[in-house]
Amino acid sequence: MNALDPFGEGIFDWSAASANDPLNPIKNTAFAIRATAAKNTAPEFTNLPRDVWIYGDTAPGTLIYSVSASDIDPYDVSSLLITYDDNASFPFYYDRTRGNVYLGSYGAARGTYNMTFTVTDQCGNTNSAVLTIKVLNWAPKLHGLPAFYSITEETVNELTLATVNITDRDNTTWTTKTFNNDSNLDAELEHEGFRQAFSAGTARNIVINKDNKHIMTYSGNEEFFMKMSFTDGTDATLQGHFMLYVIKNSKPKFTNLNNGAKVTVSYLTTSNGDFVYAVSTSDDENDHIYFDPLTCDTHGCASPCPCPFAIGKDGIIHTTQDFMRTYITGYDVTISMYDDKHSLDKRTATLTILVEDIDDKPQVSNLPMTYPLGVSENTPLGTTLYTVLFNDLDSGDTHTIHANFSEKWATSYFHLNETSGVLTTAFNVLDYEKVIGNSWSSSFNVAVQVNDGMDWSDAVLSVVILNVNEPPSFHETKYKMTPAEQGDKGSGASTWGRWMDKTKDIEDQDLLVSALSEAHTFTWDCGESTRFFLMDRTTGDVTFSANFDYDTANLTTPFTCTVKVKDKAGMTATTLLEVLIDDANDNAPVFAQTTAYYIFQVPDLAAGRFVGQVTAADSDRSTQYSNIYYSFLVNPFLKGFMVINDFGNIYVNETWKKPLFAYGVSYDLVVLAENVEDHTGTRHTSTASVTVFISGTSTTTTTTTDRPAEFLEDTRSVSWISVLSALGGTLLLVVVVLTMAYTVQVKRYRWCIPWCRKKLLGLGKMTRKEKRRYYRAILRAEAGIEEGDEEVARITLGEPEPTQVQSPAPPMMWDKRQPQTGPTVRKSDPVLDFKEPKPPLKPNPSKMMTGRTGPKIWT
Repeated sequence: MNALDPFGEGIFDWSAASANDPLNPIKNTAFAIRATAAKNTAPEFTNLPRDVWIYGDTAPGTLIYSVSASDIDPYDVSSLLITYDDNASFPFYYDRTRGNVYLGSYGAARGTYNMTFTVTDQCGNTNSAVLTIKVLNWAPKLHGLPAFYSITEETVNELTLATVNITDRDNTTWTTKTFNNDSNLDAELEHEGFRQAFSAGTARNIVINKDNKHIMTYSGNEEFFMKMSFTDGTDATLQGHFMLYVIKNSKPKFTNLNNGAKVTVSYLTTSNGDFVYAVSTSDDENDHIYFDPLTCDTHGCASPCPCPFAIGKDGIIHTTQDFMRTYITGYDVTISMYDDKHSLDKRTATLTILVEDIDDKPQVSNLPMTYPLGVSENTPLGTTLYTVLFNDLDSGDTHTIHANFSEKWATSYFHLNETSGVLTTAFNVLDYEKVIGNSWSSSFNVAVQVNDGMDWSDAVLSVVILNVNEPPSFHETKYKMTPAEQGDKGSGASTWGRWMDKTKDIEDQDLLVSALSEAHTFTWDCGESTRFFLMDRTTGDVTFSANFDYDTANLTTPFTCTVKVKDKAGMTATTLLEVLIDDANDNAPVFAQTTAYYIFQVPDLAAGRFVGQVTAADSDRSTQYSNIYYSFLVNPFLKGFMVINDFGNIYVNETWKKPLFAYGVSYDLVVLAENVEDHTGTRHTSTASVTVFISGTSTTTTTTTDRPAEFLEDTRSVSWISVLSALGGTLLLVVVVLTMAYTVQVKRYRWCIPWCRKKLLGLGKMTRKEKRRYYRAILRAEAGIEEGDEEVARITLGEPEPTQVQSPAPPMMWDKRQPQTGPTVRKSDPVLDFKEPKPPLKPNPSKMMTGRTGPKIWT
């Protein structure tokens, strides 16, 4: 309408009016407003409250519900406004324009959602209502159950028993519960190896398998009932059942032993490995069949009975030995078999085996012995030791006796005759120690077998080798020992070593048996030298019997001793022991005086002149170590004005001149005396102080007494003496030669010196009695006593009555002193007391040194 009709109750749209709009002018327009007062009501929802159900698999954006409202006031209907109290946590949204409720873009989780809506009219009247949306879960569906399966108890391979498929429209998670078994056999099923296997994917398969690690065993219950429960995690639960049947395995059977069987073998012809019988079997499942080792019953044998049979995997029975010497007439053989499922429940049967043609065997009558046969070592070869005897009922059989020695070495010492059965020693002489030394047993067994060609008997002869005591022996015929030059009482082998090793140098066959089976003791004899040493009776070690020093002992080295060793049985052996004292340089030179030496000399001595002498002595016994060598240890001269020789004589080496050697001058020297170095590197020295005074006299003294220069101190006197000594020596030699010639040609050595006469006549090799007879022959010849007048000679010379054949005189004298014929003339010569001249004593070196010419030394 173009104008407001007060009575027409028109409605003017102010929003469409404009002051400049010619169609709807409102400018300079007068309006009349009439208000009619009447009662107004609130609007209401036409389809709320309401419950709506949807499922979890509903797609996002799906229309869930359309909300609508109305008002009894017609003029309010067009102005109704529906609003939603928005909840951000709800997975739904409301379209105000269309009034529709949609599922959000992420879908809805399972649960109940209350959406509150409000409707408002133009007068401000409102009303509210609730839309309840329930998100529900689809229940899963089970496929493949119930199921049934049958399995044999010998099944060992893994196989699928049943496959269970589960589907779920809303694809929510679901789990499998553990087995629920109505028969309460869960533990048995787990033992038998059943397990569940899950497979991925939407279908979510469950597989029930037989574990290949287990073997099914029939235990009397052949049915297994299993109930399985499944859930998707909500209140939806499914159940299914599986039934398993186990079929029992049958035992194998014998097919040719059910009623018993018999077979015959020959005692004479049946050999090891011969066929006896073939066992036949059957099994319903065609399982592999096993056989136990055979057992035999011989009706009266001691358990376990011998069973000379064996069965193979194929059921073939064969012999395991010859039947010779068994003497059993028959065997009841028990055969036992089983398959994999019946190892504890085996099936058995019996086979009877008879033995025919049994022969009688020979019997040894004198073995075994009560005690072993003892054979002593060193028994002569071929000695009969024992004879084997036997009996045989078959008198026509030919017998052979065989021997088998338990020790291989015994075959080298013994022999058993195959015909006579005589055991003898043979090949080698028995040596008990050799047997023991080679780690052999001293006893052995002889396995004796008497064979008649078809059968034989066995017996054992025990033999033991008996030990016989044997003498000891030394490895060497002569040993050497080098004791130290000196030592305390009891010192010895630990210092200079043993002269022999008892364990190596004493050989005794009895020691090869055991060190305790023999004991040795030592004795020795060194003559007069024995008193200086002691020998241990057990070890043979030598020690000093007292404190010993070779330089002072009355002992000459080397000397030889006889050593004897004796065993427990009194058997002995001897050897020689050469003792050589190890002479060492163990003494230092000692000067003749302990105080200083003082030598007085005149000045201007020429070269070669004697100055003085210092002497020392060494108490070492050997010449090698007692020789002393002198030198200057301290010499104040740069030049060698004085020298000293090996005798301790000091000489002028270079002419003395003033002012070094003027009156009143003195020089101090130190003389070193030393001996030689021995094999141990030892050398001893001593020193002496010497003071040389230049004065008007020439002396060597420790006092102030003057003396004149001696003749030998002049070098010219020494030269003359040397010349005269040479001439005098030559003259003396000529006189000696002429004298000896005269003695030989005229006097026949009568007036020759005793030593010369001994050498020329060979008396040095004669015994004392021979020499006595020789000299008496000379006296008889000079007295004119004939050889035939022995009585007169004995009375005259005092000779004893001859008791044995006299030795002849030396050849040369015998030729000159022939016996004279004619009457014997007795001469009244005095009785002569003749004694053999003794050789002169050797000069003492220490005394010879003091006899040297030279200046005297006063101390």
